[in-house]
Amino acid sequence: MISSLAKWCRSTCAFPWRVLFVAVFTAILARGANGQLSIGSIAVLQSADDYLVIAADSKKLNAKGVSLHSCKVDALDDQLIFANTGYGSYASVRGKWDATAVARQHYHVLANTPRHELISALAEAYGADLAAKLEPDVKDHPEEGWPQSLVTAIFAGFDEKRQRVVMEVNIHQLQRDGAGRAVGYSTKRLPASDAVFAEVIGETAIAQEFAAGRTVRSQSWRNGLDFEVRGLGVKERLVAGAEKIVELTATYQPSIVAGAIDTVLVSRKTKVKWIHRKPECTKGVAH
Repeated sequence: MISSLAKWCRSTCAFPWRVLFVAVFTAILARGANGQLSIGSIAVLQSADDYLVIAADSKKLNAKGVSLHSCKVDALDDQLIFANTGYGSYASVRGKWDATAVARQHYHVLANTPRHELISALAEAYGADLAAKLEPDVKDHPEEGWPQSLVTAIFAGFDEKRQRVVMEVNIHQLQRDGAGRAVGYSTKRLPASDAVFAEVIGETAIAQEFAAGRTVRSQSWRNGLDFEVRGLGVKERLVAGAEKIVELTATYQPSIVAGAIDTVLVSRKTKVKWIHRKPECTKGVAH
């Protein structure tokens, strides 16, 4: 599947877009169905050279209904951005919480940590906190039909040596024979060099179809995106590619992904720059 995609890129895409396509689609295909969340959400990270871009949708699904005003992207400081998919907030008899607020709280606690340690420490603290917050409800209310993957988040930025640091956090149900339900978390560090890299978290079905290129419509999507980015620079191509995956998912899976697309870019030179931002995304350290 990847080799056929690479062949297509060689004939239609100009560098570095050709390389970017292969990187992003390899990540999408490797994740497979296990990355999907029954509660909606998608966030796309694309990076190359000096740039990191995150785009996300605005739809939130919960027991109280649907909201199209959820902000899933945040700038924690002028060189660190955050995105969350899955349970972005939750309310129960134990209280309520918001995932972005949790990320900010831990950032403030850890703000004086040496930069090269900060992002990984933040990912660990965030994962442990959300797992602890979700576990009582997952254990006591199985009727809610909790998905295997509850929350996936990304922290992406640069350290004091101007090195790229990207951490992914996954909060998920644990399988414990005879011990009932439990919630745990895991973190992983994504490639740190300036080489092209991409990651898609949340609802990945449309992204996978795009990657495989086996359907007529996916071939049309590819051709359309290739036309859109022709003649653009690396930064603009990263933004267009990330937003296109979110846009297509919202178009073909409107019951689970929808609303305005929020997009933020961070680089060593220009630091954080919002490309698209709705009013709900105006609060934050670097806004």
